[in-house]
Amino acid sequence: MLARQGRDGERVEIQRGRIYIVPSPFGLTYAVLVFGMLMGALNYSNSMTFMLTFILGALFLLAMHHAHRNLLGLSVERGRIDSPFAGQQAEFSLRIVNPSAQARWAIGADSGKPPTWFADIPAADATTLPILVSAPRRGLLQVPRVRLYTRFPFGLFHAWVVLHMDLRVVVYPAPAKDATSPPTGAGDGRGALEARGEDDFAGLKNYRGGESPRHIAWKAYARGQALMVKEFSGALQASQWFDFDTLDGLDTEQRLSVMCQWVLDAERDGLRYGLRIPGVEVAPGQGDAHRSNCLTALAMFGGSP
Repeated sequence: MLARQGRDGERVEIQRGRIYIVPSPFGLTYAVLVFGMLMGALNYSNSMTFMLTFILGALFLLAMHHAHRNLLGLSVERGRIDSPFAGQQAEFSLRIVNPSAQARWAIGADSGKPPTWFADIPAADATTLPILVSAPRRGLLQVPRVRLYTRFPFGLFHAWVVLHMDLRVVVYPAPAKDATSPPTGAGDGRGALEARGEDDFAGLKNYRGGESPRHIAWKAYARGQALMVKEFSGALQASQWFDFDTLDGLDTEQRLSVMCQWVLDAERDGLRYGLRIPGVEVAPGQGDAHRSNCLTALAMFGGSP
């Protein structure tokens, strides 16, 4: 399929040449039953049996037509992908767009393994289907192909499409449950003048990328003002450095797990922190973007194991 269709982009429109269809196990049983009825009708020349056999045969052919049409013309787009931690499940999402004037029913999506999620898509509408993939190890996780399929309307036929989209995500190290506190005295004087306490409100400043969302002046933004960040006066706080080399007695994966927990704890407490691992140094900062940069550096350390 990959050699014939090639790799897909972020958006794929399902054409006739991409849809495969075969009778389902139930459909094969149904066909054998109808054939047996036909043999009986021919043997006994029973007109009522002929009529019932032809009706059931026509129903079989109509089911094939509707199963094929249930996928034809749909558009598939790559949705949002959130990075999981090792040991969790990565959730990829596909946005299925139905541009036609007819609803599509019981559309399923998976990566070739269970679980499978199904959805009905109204006419001229769209829906999002999740694809869950186990992420047992840190590093880069890629899904080589996904499958979109249906057995609508009667389960007699199985119609499917294989998509080779660029679905990949960085899996962060699993946070250490019993992580020790970071070594004291790991502050950096360069960050001391930039950090502020949180005792008293001191004013507003323009928002910069990486600022913590909990410090944003949302009420002012709702009134139509520019995006501003609250500043507080109080005790100055030095930046905290998390250093790979300070974790003696642990192997590489254990060190990365402990540092992952340090990053999560520091971000939860609103602290400024930096990261040092062999070959990589992330300057002190805070916010979702900074957290993502640090966790990605930990996940990709030494390449994907």
